[in-house]
Amino acid sequence: KVYVAIGSTIEDSNNIFVDPSSAIFSVKDISPPTLTFSPADLATSVAINRNMSITFNEMIRKVDNNSLTDNNVDYVVILRNNDINGTDIPFDGTINSEKTVLTINPTSNFDALQKVYFGVSAGIEDTSDNIVAPDGVTFETADVAVATFSPYQDQNNVPTTSNVTISFNKPVRNINDSALDDLNIDNLLVLKDNDLNGNDIPFDAIINAQKDLITIDPTSDFTSNQVVYAAIGSTVEDTANNVINPATTTFIAADIIAPSITWSPDSGDTDVTINSNISITFNEPIRKLDNGTIGNSDISSIVSLRENNANGSAISFYGSINPNFPIITIDPKENFKSLQTIYVGISDVVEDTSNNKISTQNITFKTAEVLTISWSPQDSSTNVLSNSNINITFNNPIRKLDDGVIDDSNVGDLLILRANDVNGSDIGFNASINVAKTLIKIDPINDFVSEQKVYVAVKKELEDRNDNALDEAFTKIEITFSAADASPPQITFDPGNDETDISIDREVIISFNEPIRKINNDSLSSADLNQIFHLRKNDTNGAN
Repeated sequence: KVYVAIGSTIEDSNNIFVDPSSAIFSVKDISPPTLTFSPADLATSVAINRNMSITFNEMIRKVDNNSLTDNNVDYVVILRNNDINGTDIPFDGTINSEKTVLTINPTSNFDALQKVYFGVSAGIEDTSDNIVAPDGVTFETADVAVATFSPYQDQNNVPTTSNVTISFNKPVRNINDSALDDLNIDNLLVLKDNDLNGNDIPFDAIINAQKDLITIDPTSDFTSNQVVYAAIGSTVEDTANNVINPATTTFIAADIIAPSITWSPDSGDTDVTINSNISITFNEPIRKLDNGTIGNSDISSIVSLRENNANGSAISFYGSINPNFPIITIDPKENFKSLQTIYVGISDVVEDTSNNKISTQNITFKTAEVLTISWSPQDSSTNVLSNSNINITFNNPIRKLDDGVIDDSNVGDLLILRANDVNGSDIGFNASINVAKTLIKIDPINDFVSEQKVYVAVKKELEDRNDNALDEAFTKIEITFSAADASPPQITFDPGNDETDISIDREVIISFNEPIRKINNDSLSSADLNQIFHLRKNDTNGAN
């Protein structure tokens, strides 16, 4: 502003003095606002929890003449690591009501000895349209105490008996300058299950005489695979009054529990279908005790399948393990028997990836009652004597589906005996059933032909006393077998009998329709031929 004045020191031509007069006017503002940074440029030992401010010597606004507010001021503020080219540091900015002071509040504390750049970018001016040039300063935070946790962040397989320690690079004390001790340290610490919102884990903490190591001793061991969260807030400081940054760690306790097993069928189950597979499912991946991978060929040495109990007869099976999921499947080579007690055991020869070995375990279950058949000859038998009968044995007495009695007069109606297969020609037979109604005997009227293929079936028109009907899912209701070879080899001579005009240098060939051998079962050799074959003039009585 400019003040100008005139006193009663002059007069007009009539000797009349002028009245004293003055005026005040303002010169146009052509200077941009000046900035004052706090902390100042190159400041050191700045508190890590310090807010920053930028003060202007006059009111500022956006270059579009709109007012700056807490909601839009962030866009003109810069807060970065190291310098103007560093990475952004999250913050929240505010401006006072007079629009002269910007305050920058970082989202979290700075690190010790961190270099920080803060300033303003283009986009603001004073009320006279004088634009503020981008500007900023750099400062360094104090060398405060730094907390280091053990176990460290995301550490796995931490022993369940572990303590948690917090070490500092310099001695620390309470923020009221009083000393830390074993009695007041607990209230400054957090130990929880899973995360900050988890349940408290009871502990007792101590601090060493140098005041640079805190030990957190849980009252009880951690549980297997427990996720543990530990923290210390900005509740202690170094001897230069520099409050520490909050620090946390989250780690996972070691797996100390052996894999658990789920059985299907389960122990004590009854009415298990006789064609069932058995699955053994683990709650985590398993391996051999030498850390090797378990393959299908290893299952027979890991799992046992027996009748009744561990001392029962072995039951043959195919074993497999799913490569993607820890599931062992036991596939019996034949159906179980009706009402059979099955024992399944697994040995303590597998472990999880944390070396936790399983214990030897076993189950027993009982199969359902079903009607089954035993055949003699068995399915696919060969070399069956041509005069053989066929025996069909049932595990329970049988009757018709309408509960009618099966006897010798009607049992044949329930049977099929044909050549080759179900579509072959009928083979005549007589049939009988025993008094207990558990054995049917088929007596073919004629002997089977040499090497004849025979088809036998029982019709699904019968049941046992508990109404269990025949079901091909559980038992064979049809078989085929082959009769024995009862015909000698057929011989073909070349030249044949009574042929004439045979060349004088012609060789003689004797062919058979099947392989031949000596009658003592030894193989034939060239040296044996002179004793087996005769070559004579005219006839059998001719000269050799």
